[in-house]
Amino acid sequence: MGEKLRATVEQAGDTSVVKLAGFLDENNNLKKLVAKIPAGTTAEIDLGGVERINSVGIRDWVNWLAALDANGTRTILVACSPAIVAQINLVKNFAGNGAVKSFQVPYHCRECDEEKMVLVETAEMSEPGSEPPACPCASCGRAMDIDEMPDSYFAFLGTAMPQEDRDLARGSAAVVKPKVKSRERRSSPPARQSRPSLSAFQTPAEGNKRPSHKSLLAPKRPSQPRVALGSNERISEGHLERASVPRISGVQINALRDSKPVVTPTSTKVMLVAVVLLLLGGIGAIGYFLFMQ
Repeated sequence: MGEKLRATVEQAGDTSVVKLAGFLDENNNLKKLVAKIPAGTTAEIDLGGVERINSVGIRDWVNWLAALDANGTRTILVACSPAIVAQINLVKNFAGNGAVKSFQVPYHCRECDEEKMVLVETAEMSEPGSEPPACPCASCGRAMDIDEMPDSYFAFLGTAMPQEDRDLARGSAAVVKPKVKSRERRSSPPARQSRPSLSAFQTPAEGNKRPSHKSLLAPKRPSQPRVALGSNERISEGHLERASVPRISGVQINALRDSKPVVTPTSTKVMLVAVVLLLLGGIGAIGYFLFMQ
């Protein structure tokens, strides 16, 4: 766990040497340091002891550099720790108008599991084709690996630094703004072409297009004549028509009354069987009563 931020200010001629160490969070006294640094001078800020920094610390740090710049103070960042280098790569204005003169590079040995910090000058790393210095392990003598992703860790250096900027970075009064790679963002998404959308019922099948003059509704059914309830009249096309119903005369009705039902041989056999069954049932009933008495 990082300790609370510790800050000291020492004067070395026209240069104010500021040393920061610990955890840069909301519990910092950066505002009080503005009065301790004379206006119009150079402030060399040693950041080698800063272990961590949170979002509130980033805000206060950026505001502090802006206050120093408003007083005419030129800032130089030296011995930047990996935590500071990470914020320089992430936050575009983290270094303000100051120059990153030197920074630390973490190394790690896979064989001995040893770690080491190496101080690297920004001007030397900004040369075209330059690479981080080799660091041999003190225990086994093998070359140690950089304990960070080189492409992202050295991103603030840019592809190259002009000769004028390199000369200024070597001096104590250099004011060089580090180059930071940032992704381009589009302000608005590309416009889409608007096309009318049709449903499956509105879009006819290929090769079977419906003429536009025809109606989309189903054809009407021919009207059927309706019969009024309780009458023999039919309603058709707004007119009443009397249905033709056969009539029976009085003579035909009397003839139907006097007619006798026709008896077939099959019905005669059925009647005989029924009579025999009734007789047998009666005889059985009489014998049952006599036997019981």
